[in-house]
Amino acid sequence: MTDKATNSKVVVGIDGSAGSLPALAWALRQAEGGRREVVAVYAWQVPALAYSAPGYIPPEKESLDVEGKRILAEALKALGVDAESAAVSLSVGNGLAADVIADVCEEAGAEMAVVGSRGHGRIAEILLGSTSRSLLQKSKVPLVIVPAGGDSPGDGRIVVGVDGSVGSKLALEWAITEASTVGGNVEAVMVIPAPSPDLPPQLPEPLRNRAGEDSTAAGQLAKLVDSAVSVAPSVSGKVIETVLHGNPAHTLRLHANGADMLVVGRRGLGSIHEAFSGSVSSWCSHHTNRPVVIVPTRVESKTEK
Repeated sequence: MTDKATNSKVVVGIDGSAGSLPALAWALRQAEGGRREVVAVYAWQVPALAYSAPGYIPPEKESLDVEGKRILAEALKALGVDAESAAVSLSVGNGLAADVIADVCEEAGAEMAVVGSRGHGRIAEILLGSTSRSLLQKSKVPLVIVPAGGDSPGDGRIVVGVDGSVGSKLALEWAITEASTVGGNVEAVMVIPAPSPDLPPQLPEPLRNRAGEDSTAAGQLAKLVDSAVSVAPSVSGKVIETVLHGNPAHTLRLHANGADMLVVGRRGLGSIHEAFSGSVSSWCSHHTNRPVVIVPTRVESKTEK
């Protein structure tokens, strides 16, 4: 399905819509300097009901493959990239988009899968959509979700949410490894949840020892960072340790505005149910304008061995 093999690949899903262009542009930026190869993927599928329509003649696979490559070439052309570029491979497959993208990732030995968010960069729409939801279940590699405008360079920070869970440890290790490849500074962020809204408002603050909470969290975060740095490649910049207060998802999204990317684990602060559902996702979808990387927990954290 793919050719022009190199050692490091980024697979990006393209569907012909404007929403997929930022994802393609972001993936191409990750390949600058020949450090990675981009595999652009288009999936086609003939609806099952079409075969039951009277007189329906299914299109030939070859013609659909040709059309798919045309769509991929047009997407590249829109970004000023030659489809024959040595840094880009084109792959067209028959099936559900999530299945095709996951299969190509496995076949190519890809480092990550990249998709765009739909409709004004609304993260909730792509996370709750069938393709991305299926990818989160199937993908063995980090999934990058790029909103509209998210392909532009950030301020050099790779912000990663850390809470001590295995998922967040993997996210931190991935962020440090990524920084060693693309450059930039990793900022490990631990968010201390706000008091329960069910408690009487006059009680929480006087009873809380914020200085003690901050000191405890800072110590825990420092140990997690030290462990991650010990098993990940040396980061080219520095690892910044930040402790904040508030709703974890809400606070992380605000803090990551302007960053190169926000990295979360599949569990912990990166939990889809905690960070990307209900009112939290509604807020995030209107305020997050940077790529979000969701690191799977299929592989055991190196610090857990």
